[in-house]
Amino acid sequence: MNTMWSVHYAVLSRLAIGQTLMVNQLVDMEWKFGVTVGTSEIQKLGNIFLQLKLVIRKGNSTENVHMELTLPQFYNFLHEMERAKASMDCFS
Repeated sequence: MNTMWSVHYAVLSRLAIGQTLMVNQLVDMEWKFGVTVGTSEIQKLGNIFLQLKLVIRKGNSTENVHMELTLPQFYNFLHEMERAKASMDCFS
């Protein structure tokens, strides 16, 4: 049994990941950078932000997810996406 598991581990892992990722699949992404030029809070002037629109496939339908991130939040998001991609690449 242990030998069979070790022989088929890679294939089973790829199949499991593939099934998991089909639940919510990123179909499209739109993004815009912006700079705050008018606000009642002086410390927020000149802040850079990013607006994201993610199109997620959920089964037979799609859902638009809108997010607005500060530049540090965007870099954290990007880092997490790169980590997720690296993890998925290990199984393919």
